Amino acid sequence: MGQPLLSYPLSSNGHVDAGIRQEIQAGFVAEYECREAARFVLETWSNWLDLDTESRAKAVAHYRLSHAIESNVVDAHSIAAERQARRTRRR
Repeated sequence: MGQPLLSYPLSSNGHVDAGIRQEIQAGFVAEYECREAARFVLETWSNWLDLDTESRAKAVAHYRLSHAIESNVVDAHSIAAERQARRTRRR
């Protein structure tokens, strides 16, 4: 039937290798990331392909920065929750 996700053992570094790989050439953005950036800025793929290079670059940068900020917020919440849990256990 499977194993509950919350009880699945993680590696010692806390990361799980999902086996997903993408080949990227230096100086290029992977098509998958371009498609996700297009969705992020609410552009259809055909409209995305019509955008000039600068507009695409700005959209990809906005997409990347948004996800980096979101990741930092999630990390901060996780750290705060761990601190709170330690405080609660000490009582």
